[in-house]
Amino acid sequence: MADLASQVFDLLSERGVAKAALRRRFREDSCINSTRVLFDVYRAAGILADAVSVRARIYSPGFVERAHREGRMPVTPEELQSWTSEPGVWSVGIGYGINHGKQKWPGHLVLRSGAT
Repeated sequence: MADLASQVFDLLSERGVAKAALRRRFREDSCINSTRVLFDVYRAAGILADAVSVRARIYSPGFVERAHREGRMPVTPEELQSWTSEPGVWSVGIGYGINHGKQKWPGHLVLRSGAT
């Protein structure tokens, strides 16, 4: 995301918006701020878009095999920890609010273009 934000900052800079001012106000690794900047860019370009809260999970082949063998997903955090302690069994999630600080929103925000 930071690379995309840097590209957006470059684009805005070419249009007279100071990168330093953007970086003082917005963190490049913040989905909320990145979505807001992109929303403004899309609006200025006349492209319809809206912000959407999303969740996503990615599972390793080992995780999928374990879930098929069990006939279900892990139910408790302890069971998930047990599964993922096995070699090759892992999962990654975004938008679930796990391991977020108290001052952070526990979701994930993206920009959906072509919205009506």
